[in-house]
Amino acid sequence: MTTDQQASAQVAETIHNILAGDINQFESLVERYERLIFAIVGKRVPTVDVDSVAQEVFMNAFKSLKTYKFKRPFENWLTSIAIRCCYDYWKANEKRKMFAEPPAMSETHGNWIETVGAGQAQDLHQRQLELDEAKEVLSYALNRLS
Repeated sequence: MTTDQQASAQVAETIHNILAGDINQFESLVERYERLIFAIVGKRVPTVDVDSVAQEVFMNAFKSLKTYKFKRPFENWLTSIAIRCCYDYWKANEKRKMFAEPPAMSETHGNWIETVGAGQAQDLHQRQLELDEAKEVLSYALNRLS
């Protein structure tokens, strides 16, 4: 069995466990896919709203988990939910979209701003993950001291 097949089997097992009532295992899915979701959302909504839209993605995924058919990779299914949440965000915030960039700004400038914003969101998220990991390692090491 390849690494991808093992990962898919592990995700499938986790989903089955969640559907069987062990909802605490959903946290492992969030941890596994949070970088992907933050990258997708970070490219499509303003930086200040990335966290709330990403949270909405995971809430929708949890609510819809029973509809997942295991016919395509879970990552693809989750990605479609993320794209839909971004679409819903802009649908609910149409006025914000009109003012997202000044009318005199060219498409090239708009693309540059979107790229920079997405990169900053990813960098911020990555730094937070690294800080959290460092805290865990430090806590573990301190607890091991006599």
